[in-house]
Amino acid sequence: MSTKFRNLRNDLKDLEDDTTAQLNQGSLDKSSNSGKLSNYILLFAFIATLTFYVGSKLDFNLSNPIDRKSVV
Repeated sequence: MSTKFRNLRNDLKDLEDDTTAQLNQGSLDKSSNSGKLSNYILLFAFIATLTFYVGSKLDFNLSNPIDRKSVV
């Protein structure tokens, strides 16, 4: 009887280990996909911020440059 319960306990432990390994593998796959997505989002945010910063530092005067020279 003791052997029967020992075998059952070993079988349950093996099943639990297999389930844990499968769950860990699934979480690794999901984390690599979400990591790529977050990297793309961060890259887009950086490029947008850089674009707005450079745009604010440059002076785009759309008036006719000839008009400014004639005033001077």
